[in-house]
Amino acid sequence: MTATPAWTPRLQRTHYEPDPGTDPHPPAVHAGSTARPPAIGRPTPPGHTPTAVLAVRLAEVLRTALEVLDGRRPHTQLATAFRPRALRYWRAATGVQVRGAAPPRLVRVRIGRPQAHVAEVAAVVRFGSRHRAVAARFEHGADRVWRCTEIRLL
Repeated sequence: MTATPAWTPRLQRTHYEPDPGTDPHPPAVHAGSTARPPAIGRPTPPGHTPTAVLAVRLAEVLRTALEVLDGRRPHTQLATAFRPRALRYWRAATGVQVRGAAPPRLVRVRIGRPQAHVAEVAAVVRFGSRHRAVAARFEHGADRVWRCTEIRLL
């Protein structure tokens, strides 16, 4: 006699990630919009970036990414702060995420620095009454700009 397993395997749907150079969601142009693009993707001063300063900058990038996810900003505003692969993933996530009554809110941000020019971010985001996690990796390039190389909405 065989025992039935205590758990049953579940399949999760994988999300479509568009090919490079394609934009499944073209940016909306709002007539009379006075919203200024955020100052993200700026070069940092030479030398080591202190973790406290980096936390503020990366939280600003994540807030902007959440506004893009919610449809309040166009994807083009993330072009200087995201590598193409991460930007493609975030564009695909925008199509899956349903816009709620309340905008998503960044609740908590934790930063780890495994190397001097790498920052790994774990964030908690509130979507209405639901909480989700965002995991991201930022790297400091030769042009002295911190860019998101990987991001996942869990």
